[in-house]
Amino acid sequence: MSTGATPISRAMAISKRNRTKASLASQKLLPESRVVWYAPGRSGPQPTITGWSIVGGFVGLSALVAAATGAVIFPGWLLLIGLHHLLCPPRGVVICEHGVAVVSRSFVTGRPNRLINRFGIAEVRPIEKSGNQVRMAIGAEQVWLTTREEATFRVAVSALATPPVQQQFAG
Repeated sequence: MSTGATPISRAMAISKRNRTKASLASQKLLPESRVVWYAPGRSGPQPTITGWSIVGGFVGLSALVAAATGAVIFPGWLLLIGLHHLLCPPRGVVICEHGVAVVSRSFVTGRPNRLINRFGIAEVRPIEKSGNQVRMAIGAEQVWLTTREEATFRVAVSALATPPVQQQFAG
């Protein structure tokens, strides 16, 4: 059964447990504000296209080396993942009570480890859609989110922007 997701975009999916852990790690970076929502993303060029380009480039390079020397040499997956990490650094988008924050994520654990910047909700807008990902402009930062994460992002922002309705007790 195919989900239609590419291997790289599938890697960006996040479980409820990991979202909770990332939210708690983000809360440590933003102690003055309550974290409402967290999503993983990537900055830089479109992550899926970049990932497939890296793999294709290494396959092509390996084919050239094999044709020239007769020996097949292919780099390890860690090198491919490291190069993707350098070209498309992992980011986290955090919605908190006072706006939106962008955090850097660890290469090893994937958890937030450094606050990049904070912005007001008015400074967030989608720029483009490519495949199953949406590039969001968050202040000066541009972060790619999956379409599913972007949809839940919009719901979280609208819930934050709408003040709660207080009902009077009729009794």
